Amino acid sequence: MLFSAVCAEAADKKVSLIINGKQNPVETQPFIRDGQVFVPVRFIAEELGAQVVWDDKNYSVLINKDQSERYLKGQNFSNSTDSGINNNLIKAVDLKDILDDDKDNDLADYREGHNGGDQLANDPLVVDLRKKEDYDTKHIPGAVWVATAENIAEAQNIQNLKSLLEKHVSNGGKNEIVVYCYTGNISGLVAGVLGVQELPVKNLMYGFDISWRGTKTAYSPIFAPMEDSNGQKHLGGG
Repeated sequence: MLFSAVCAEAADKKVSLIINGKQNPVETQPFIRDGQVFVPVRFIAEELGAQVVWDDKNYSVLINKDQSERYLKGQNFSNSTDSGINNNLIKAVDLKDILDDDKDNDLADYREGHNGGDQLANDPLVVDLRKKEDYDTKHIPGAVWVATAENIAEAQNIQNLKSLLEKHVSNGGKNEIVVYCYTGNISGLVAGVLGVQELPVKNLMYGFDISWRGTKTAYSPIFAPMEDSNGQKHLGGG
């Protein structure tokens, strides 16, 4: 989304994003180019309670406020065979259920050092696209880190990702990748890029900070368990 700048500004000057009187930090920073201001439409629309869907068939961005409540509560999944964005999303609560079959709150506990009980067969390869230091501090149990979202499409990183998926499947895991970032915006773009690479991929709706960790405003965050790179467990919401 763009609109004309009222006055000429330097292209490298930081642009603030203020929605309903509140300044909002975003992953995709607004910028000025050729006298126009560019801002992230998905973030703004969702902050205002609208639904944003990518229509791959018609190559269109659909914004609909009337259906926003249904969308925000994760009820936008289609029963059709369309492989567009509606079928490439997974809710945090569903991913947690998959990773915690035995409901003991120890996710992916088939790993060494855990008590066992969860089934690997239905588990996707979960990939963290955030900064490495944030992954090391807290991440979804069992998630792996390859590169940040900005660099994941590099040839070597794509190959590493494919190798990790092959190893995951050979160990008995599901042939599927779930990617997540901080809010679900950037990882949604990454899911599209990886799909072009013929990788089976889904995007975690609203990402780690909103839907999983529950530390930002969201509709029904689940405050799910997390762990750091040393395997130490952390509770959601902190």
